[in-house]
Amino acid sequence: MNEWSILGDCLMIRSTFKKQNKSPFTLILYYILMGISFCLIYYSMFEVIWAAKTWDWLARGCISLFILSLLLNVLVTFSNPGHLERDESIPFNGLLDTVEASSLCPDCYVIRSPRCRHCNLCNKCIDRFDHHCPWINNCIGKGNFWKFYTFVLVQLIYLLMIVFATGVYVKLEFFDDIMVQEHPD
Repeated sequence: MNEWSILGDCLMIRSTFKKQNKSPFTLILYYILMGISFCLIYYSMFEVIWAAKTWDWLARGCISLFILSLLLNVLVTFSNPGHLERDESIPFNGLLDTVEASSLCPDCYVIRSPRCRHCNLCNKCIDRFDHHCPWINNCIGKGNFWKFYTFVLVQLIYLLMIVFATGVYVKLEFFDDIMVQEHPD
């Protein structure tokens, strides 16, 4: 596998004739990027922020939101997006006579609800299908819609707090020179 197919899988870019498959690569990349960036932030900025006693809530808030982001990511990754289950007692061929053909999924052999769609990556029909998210390696649908958007909101708040913490760090380190005040030589 070359680097372009890995990048293509990560960004969900596909050629016309290439069958796309679920890939945990993007999910693993998310955890690696979050871990590395948090370690860099923690060991470079938080010492200065904790030294200023008035800003220690900011460091605790960033750590809490980081952990909450990871937990919500795991929750959404392993949650059921609303898979439609096949009723084995009803023969699929018999449904063709009683139900409109567009209401049937030929891949899953289920009766589709109005906003249901078949996901080619998961190979299942998802009730109220929104999209297949490569960052969580799962579909977004009726079963995990609010969990997913809670994850996105927490991730946004975490990133905004990191930007704010960076501004506070620059002010404390370069303008207030807090580390010199804490450790005079």
